[in-house]
Amino acid sequence: MDSASLAALASIHPQQNLHTVFVYGSLMADEVLRILLKRTPQSSDAVLNGYQRSSVKGRVYPAIIPVTSKKVSGKIISGIKDSEMYLLDAYEDFEYKRITVEVSLMFGEAISLCLCLGQRKGSRLVWRLGF
Repeated sequence: MDSASLAALASIHPQQNLHTVFVYGSLMADEVLRILLKRTPQSSDAVLNGYQRSSVKGRVYPAIIPVTSKKVSGKIISGIKDSEMYLLDAYEDFEYKRITVEVSLMFGEAISLCLCLGQRKGSRLVWRLGF
């Protein structure tokens, strides 16, 4: 989807709740967020316990899968508006649904947020972000 289409999609959703998002792939890069959101949201290092980062056959991006004894390092980005969530949804595409998870911040605090769980050929893959 091109940037004009993404901007049009965001403009049709005027309600602006704020979300906190766990990211573990390309959305960890400030440059990617700046291109998508036209700003760099506040972020903090975080860990998602009970999941493992994995490669996806035929794709350049990672996925995460539930594995009890593993953890995934990533970031939380905060202050994400509804309209920005639509942009992030369009960036990630249609193969995912959101679930609620708890992540640990690097200084010990735990917070609950949503993470998106993907479905590809019957297997469950966790999406890169949640809200």
